[in-house]
Amino acid sequence: ELSGLSSSAQGKNDNAGLECGIALFYEILRYINAETRQFPPSCQFLTSCVQILGQEFVQRDPRQTGNILDLLLAQRGRADLLAPLFQPNTCPDQFVHMYRVTAEVAMKEGPTLAFSVLTKFNISSWLESYSPSSSEQTQLLTHISQGLTMCGPKPTQDDEVLVEVYRHHFRQLVNFQYPAHYNDALLFLIGATDNGTVIPGSWTDFCQLLGPREQPEKCRLGLQLIQETAQLLASHYLDKRTSTEQSVYSLIDFEYVSFLGRFLGQLCRTMIAKWE
Repeated sequence: ELSGLSSSAQGKNDNAGLECGIALFYEILRYINAETRQFPPSCQFLTSCVQILGQEFVQRDPRQTGNILDLLLAQRGRADLLAPLFQPNTCPDQFVHMYRVTAEVAMKEGPTLAFSVLTKFNISSWLESYSPSSSEQTQLLTHISQGLTMCGPKPTQDDEVLVEVYRHHFRQLVNFQYPAHYNDALLFLIGATDNGTVIPGSWTDFCQLLGPREQPEKCRLGLQLIQETAQLLASHYLDKRTSTEQSVYSLIDFEYVSFLGRFLGQLCRTMIAKWE
């Protein structure tokens, strides 16, 4: 009967049928709890109904995306049923908001659920198909950066999978319309390095976006931006050096020094190559 309801709603473009299927989904979902899970035949039947209704009705209505996320984060015991239905790219205008909500859950309650949800966010597809405003892109970069900071410079084994997701999203966003987000990403890394709050490998991700290290002439940055970057770094670390009697190396965690050195070396080689 559920299949018949689905065929009827699809065939006639029946909004009433769609609403009926969605309402039925939430109603049956309520009955999947600790009590019904103790009876496998009943649980299997209810689970099958929820899966069919979710795929045939809920996923067809982008307005349900936010509701599914709220349920997913609030009812962890039903994550196995709800996670497959969460498709944030179907609701692009709420994409950044949903990402923020998920990242906040990761900060407060750990990576287990947040990881499965964050992997649903296809950053590249959202950027290409939705063409978000620059402010939306900047907001998303802020949330990704906060996620990286939350995991810290030495993430636990549990957090490592979450860090990889954030790093992947960081690369995708910074790479979009490069170098539109270059300055924001650079300032984030400089600040996080000063505070020792980001995994040093984030500098590697940033450097890889510049272009092939062995072919500085193919760097994706123009000469002016390279010069501005060199001046920014020189001024920043000079100010740090003159504000204390300590050496610059003592002001930066040693784990970052080699990564900063590679970045500066890549900039210098590129500057020479573009001047020749």
